[in-house]
Formats: sequence, C-alpha cells, structure tokens
Amino acid sequence: MASSTSNTVIDTTNKITRASYVMGVHRWVAASFGLLNVGHHKFVDISLDQQDPTNILLQSMGITLLAISAIIHSAISFSPTERMSVCQCLVLTFAVEGFICLRELITPTLRSVAGIVVVDDRLVVITLLGIFAVICAAYSWASLDFFPASIPTTPQSRWTSLSVLIALNAVISISIGMLSVFYPEETFYEYPKMMDPRLNTLAPNAKELIVIRCWGGFILGIGAMCTKVPWFDPKHQTIFGIIMLFQYIALTVLYASDWDQLNTIYQYGSIPVFGTYILLYVAALTTSGVAIQKRNDKED
Repeated sequence: MASSTSNTVIDTTNKITRASYVMGVHRWVAASFGLLNVGHHKFVDISLDQQDPTNILLQSMGITLLAISAIIHSAISFSPTERMSVCQCLVLTFAVEGFICLRELITPTLRSVAGIVVVDDRLVVITLLGIFAVICAAYSWASLDFFPASIPTTPQSRWTSLSVLIALNAVISISIGMLSVFYPEETFYEYPKMMDPRLNTLAPNAKELIVIRCWGGFILGIGAMCTKVPWFDPKHQTIFGIIMLFQYIALTVLYASDWDQLNTIYQYGSIPVFGTYILLYVAALTTSGVAIQKRNDKED
C-alpha cells in the first residue's frame, strides 16, 4: 500500500494540470518582462531622465519579476499542494497589481511636465490592467485544480534556519509591500525625513510613486509565498532560498553600479538591506543544507 501511494504522488506531480499549464506559459512572459525592465527600461518609458529614480526602480522591479519567473519555473515540479499554494499567491499578486492600475485610472496622478502630454499614460495603464487581469484570471482558474482525497498533502517539514528566515522574510516583505502599495511617498520619503532632516529637499515624482506601488505589489506577492514555503519539502525550500539569494545579489550589484546617481534615500535603503539578506540567506542555506544531509545520513 505504501508503494502504491508513493507512485500516485509521483504520477500526480508530473501530470500536466491547470496549474502546470498556466505556469509553463507565464514563466516565459514574466522572464521577458523582467529582462525588458532590467536591460531596456528606457524602452518602457523613453521620457525618463538619467537622474530619475524611476530608472532604477524599473530595473529593481525587473529583477523581482525574474525571481518570480524562477519561482514559477521551479514550482512546476513541486508537489500539487505546493504548486497550488504558489498559484494562490500569484492570484493575490496580480489582483493587487490590477488594483493599482484601476486606482490610477479612477484617480490619475500621472501628469506630463507643463501639462504637455508626450505619452498617453492612460493607454499604458489600461494595457497593464488588461494584462494583469488576464494573468489573475488564469491563476484563479489554475487554483481550481482538483486532486483526489487519497493523495496525501506535502509532508510536514521541520523548522530549520532557512524556514525561519523565509518566515521572517514573509513578515518584512508583506509589511514593505503593503506600505509601498498604499503609502509609497510616506514609506520612501516622509518617514526617512523624520529620521534625517537633511533629506527634506528630496521629493518624489508621480511616475516614481507608481513604480514604487507596482514593485510593492510584487514584493507583497513574494511575501505571501514566503508564508507558504516553510511548510514545503526541504529541497523545495532550498530552491526558493537560492532564488531569493540571487535576487538580493542582483539588487545589490544594481544599486552599487548606480550608487553615484542615487539620492540619499535610495542609498540608505538599498545595499545595507540587501546585503543583510545576502548574509542571512548564505548562512541559512549552509546550515540547513548540513542539517538535511545529516538527517538523510541517519535515515540511510
């Protein structure tokens, strides 16, 4: 009986389901948009000035999109329940992104300099709203996958340094994501000014705030995934941890390369935070890997 149950799990994991089909398509879409934002962010908005913080925010959001595409790619081979959890988190992610676009349509904030309309920003927002709505609907449909009751859920994993760090990442990412979506100006400018009066001369622009909101939506989505991952298979937790590690390494390299062009707020809030995450994930992945190896040796 035990062997037949095990075979059932394997067959179901490898079976093409709604979730694996949607993920198989969307991973390439997410990766393409991520690469576009990282390498050709000027194509996204040619009106951006070289010193505009929106440039590095678009690139940062692109790196986060690449991380999400890597998670989606990896989740295709996860267990059915784990795959379903990722789909549900992605429904939330793109529902939030759609909300941001809908809010911009209802209460527009984008204005061209001196009232001269260079690009139809409203058309761009409508297009993005349509894209996010389609992706949200696709993952909602994928979340309706049905699995027989006889299939066991993912075995409960033991808490390790990595799962604890991912849970901590969940709290921080959800908090930062929600603040960025709903209070971008206060989070990125007003609160830092309270701690350092020298920052009072700095002020955001409308496009910068929109991109902060959008990046915050994706950060919120990753935070939602982080609430689920500590209960995933330890090997899958390791995959997720490696993706997070490379995301923070890429963000650190990005902000270090543009350090001289960043205003003080982005200097304070970038490399110190990303660098801390890198150290924590390296330590957690190392110690968890050793613990898993010892556990496997005992079971053998």
